Amino acid sequence: MTLNHVLRGISTLALALTLAAPATAQTRSAAFVAQVKADLIDRGLIPTVQGTNCDAFQITGRVAWALRDQGAKLIPKTAAQNGCVWKGAKYSLDAIAFADGWADVLVGAGPPQNENRPAWQFTASGPSAGAVAPIDLDAGAGPVVTPPPTDPVLPPQIVTELLAKLLMEVQQLRLNSEALMAALAAVRAEQTDSKIQHAHGLSGTLFGYPITLKPTP
Repeated sequence: MTLNHVLRGISTLALALTLAAPATAQTRSAAFVAQVKADLIDRGLIPTVQGTNCDAFQITGRVAWALRDQGAKLIPKTAAQNGCVWKGAKYSLDAIAFADGWADVLVGAGPPQNENRPAWQFTASGPSAGAVAPIDLDAGAGPVVTPPPTDPVLPPQIVTELLAKLLMEVQQLRLNSEALMAALAAVRAEQTDSKIQHAHGLSGTLFGYPITLKPTP
C-alpha cells in the first residue's frame, strides 16, 4: 500500500466522520464543499473532468444532506431550466436553499465549463419558494454484485499429463479385468473336471491291484 493510498483512506474516513457528526457541527464553507467533492472523486462517483449536470448535483446534493439539520434544502427547477433530473424531479445543480437565503456552492458547475469549483457564495433573501427536503444520495445503493467464479483454465502441458495418466489407469483396469476373467475360467474348468471325475468314478491301484470306485447311484 502506497502513501497516497494511506492518505486517501484517511481523507475518506475523515469525511465519513464529518458527515456522521451532528449537522450543527458542519461549517458552511467552500472548504467543506471541496471535502465532499474530493471524497466523491476518490470513490469514483464523479469524474475529475467532462462531467454532467448530475455529476455536479452529486456534490451539491450531498452538501445539502450534510447540512439538513441547519435547514438546507434542494431548489427545484422547471423542465426548461438548467439542472439535474434525479428520480423524476429536477433540482439545481449548484445551489442549495436555507431559511435565510441560498448558497451557490459550485462555480462553473456542469457543462460546458465542468469546473465544479467548490464555493460558498451566500445570498440573504429569505426562504426560497418551493425548496424541498434534501435527499440521501448514498442510500439505497444495493449490494455490490460479485460475478461468479469462472472455471480455471489449465495449461496444455498439464492437460496432456492428466490425459496420459488417465489412459494408463484405464489400461491397468483392463489388464486387471482380463486377469480376473482368466482366474474365473480356471475355477470353472476345475469345477468341470471334478464333475467328470465324480460321474466316471475314481481309478487307481490298491496293493498293486487296479481298482475303480464308482459313485453311489
